Amino acid sequence: MGKSWEREFAKENIKAFKENARGRAPWERDAVRFDDFRYNKHFSPAEEKELLAFRQAPLPISITSAICDTAEALMTASKPIIKVAPIINPFQESKTEQSKKVAQKYNYLLQKSWYDSLGGLQYDRVVRDYTNVGHGFFYVVPRNEFGEFTVDIKHINWKYVYPHPQTKDPFYRDADNHVIAMEVSLKAGYKFVRTMEGEDFTYKQFEDDFIKGDLTRVGGTGLAERYEGGSNKNNKMMFIQRLVLEDQIAYIVIPKKETLNHEANEVSYKIYSELTDNLKALRAEGRISIREERRFLLTEYTSVGNLGYKIIYPIDEYNLIPMVYDHRDNPYPYGRIWYLYPLQRALNKFLMLAILNGSLMNANRILAEENSITNVNEWKQNFSTPGAFLTYKLPIPGQSKPPQIIESKPLSEAWLAMPRYLTYIMEYISGIFGVMMGDSQNTPDVFSTVASLQSAGGQKIKRRLAQADATLSQVGRVTGKFYEKYAPPNGFATVIDENGDMQEPETYNVLRVNAENNVEVDPNTDLSVGFRDVRFTTQGSNGFESGTEAALLTNLATQLKVPQLVPLILKRLNIGDVDKVIKNMDLVNQQGATIEQLQGAMKELESKSKILANQVQQKSFETETAKFKSELDKVLNDVKKQVDGSNGR
Repeated sequence: MGKSWEREFAKENIKAFKENARGRAPWERDAVRFDDFRYNKHFSPAEEKELLAFRQAPLPISITSAICDTAEALMTASKPIIKVAPIINPFQESKTEQSKKVAQKYNYLLQKSWYDSLGGLQYDRVVRDYTNVGHGFFYVVPRNEFGEFTVDIKHINWKYVYPHPQTKDPFYRDADNHVIAMEVSLKAGYKFVRTMEGEDFTYKQFEDDFIKGDLTRVGGTGLAERYEGGSNKNNKMMFIQRLVLEDQIAYIVIPKKETLNHEANEVSYKIYSELTDNLKALRAEGRISIREERRFLLTEYTSVGNLGYKIIYPIDEYNLIPMVYDHRDNPYPYGRIWYLYPLQRALNKFLMLAILNGSLMNANRILAEENSITNVNEWKQNFSTPGAFLTYKLPIPGQSKPPQIIESKPLSEAWLAMPRYLTYIMEYISGIFGVMMGDSQNTPDVFSTVASLQSAGGQKIKRRLAQADATLSQVGRVTGKFYEKYAPPNGFATVIDENGDMQEPETYNVLRVNAENNVEVDPNTDLSVGFRDVRFTTQGSNGFESGTEAALLTNLATQLKVPQLVPLILKRLNIGDVDKVIKNMDLVNQQGATIEQLQGAMKELESKSKILANQVQQKSFETETAKFKSELDKVLNDVKKQVDGSNGR
């Protein structure tokens, strides 16, 4: 066989599974009920039978689902912002600069993992489990594909996760182990083993080695059987993964040649759990050296039927991260359904009784003395027919009474008000009021009342968002550690963003020859530098609270004529491309300012031109006056000469 399959691994797996399953059993019964309840399974088979006996449909009025859907929508409305903090060294500026450049690469790689894993979908499914049963799980695992090393961020359903009963940490980091277990078909088990053993591995070999002996064919495993029934029990087998932190030897690959190529499967990872023939050959050729280190590392034991194998990951944390609704110092929390379940049951009861009362009011009953009704069938057929003649007799004349029609009494107003009160209590406890779900019927007329209701609900959602941020940040740290410890030399990554565009490839762990003619990793691309921390910040929508704030700001902007409030309004409404809108608004404002400046300059030019025109007019007047005076003087001189000439004669 290609893998080192051992029977002992399978034995340890089934032992841990049984121990963890026993501890989970009491909580599991409630969790299954709550999970079903979320999806309108409100009545047990016995209750449905009893309702149908009264000719009444088991009708669930699922206020619970509406509240949970709204709360989850508010939490998952926007994608999280990912930020990686570099390691700062105040005494060595060069190292700080290198760390900042490496942090940028981590930021790129974490975004790649989020996009490639469909992180929004995985997060939504985790939040669903978190709401229904109290915790949902992220599962982080490395992968090599298309020549790229990447780390997947996945959701794994709570049904298959069996945490150790003694864990008390909010992220279950102090657990002795975690078990992932499920029943799979024999065909699926064979396919899984064959992908690792090669095409030559036959079903007969699989049957002899993995099935015969029934080592892990667990009958009565509880949850798995209830959820995966429908096929013959003899066609199933157990698939179990046990995660533990154990003292292990890790083999660290140190490149000696700059041309080392992980795409050609020369070196796929930085750290290995065992010395493969390929690594030994590369070491013999002088292309790599190998250093052994002993430390506590994440070890994954996987068993299929009778045999199992192990994989050692070079990180010191579990790659199974829970998101817990209300942590109670144990791995058995309750979610939002726990608080709504009894109220929803009471609401269903009141509504069923109201419907039953309505049915009884339309089905009158008759109270009659024995033998007073002469033809019972006639009464049954024609009792509700208008104008029908129904005969009866009095068995004891003078004492017997005619048949009496007994009419049902309608329920009192106080009784009918109970469903509305229970609905209000459900909204009050959850903090998700009808106005936040778009219910305009019960919206108060007073603006301050609406704002108060929405603010109260928004604050509760923000509390849950803080829990989500902490969980996603832990997911980011584990993902970053996989890149730090596991990514190969001369690696690269590409990202297809949410718009479907391929971003520029990012290289990391780039090998180069230094001044001493030795191979080293470029410090600006060396992921082993690490990072200080990872922060995921969710931008959850506050729903109608934001809408109310936007309406208030719109009124202010309109009345006060302050267009600068428009970006705030757009952000409250969670409208995309706000930055582009702000940029365009700034451009319009700049153009408006330029126009105002030009208009001012034109007015100034007009003023100056008027002054110049007046000056020109004055000069022209003075010139004309001087010219006229000159001509007048000339005329006067001519006249004077003529007068003088006449006198001389």
